[in-house]
Amino acid sequence: MEPVQVIHYTTYAVSEAMSAVPEQGVINMRSILISLYVLGIIFFSLRFIYGLRNIYRLWRTGEKVKNEGFTLVLSDKYHEVPTYIDDGIF
Repeated sequence: MEPVQVIHYTTYAVSEAMSAVPEQGVINMRSILISLYVLGIIFFSLRFIYGLRNIYRLWRTGEKVKNEGFTLVLSDKYHEVPTYIDDGIF
């Protein structure tokens, strides 16, 4: 009979896990989350810029009424929420 060789699985498993190279075609969870995060930043940045552009158009085309410390901008265009920026109310 041959003697049984003792293998230390913990050392072997850790060294194999540390030296394993990830496959190129595999998409991991981290890259998916980073992609979703970047897409969210892009989406909400574009939405914010679109909202600022609409407020600027209201400021440029609307009738301005000066009151005590603020300017009221009147417009016939529909917008969802009254907005206060600097000293103007839209």
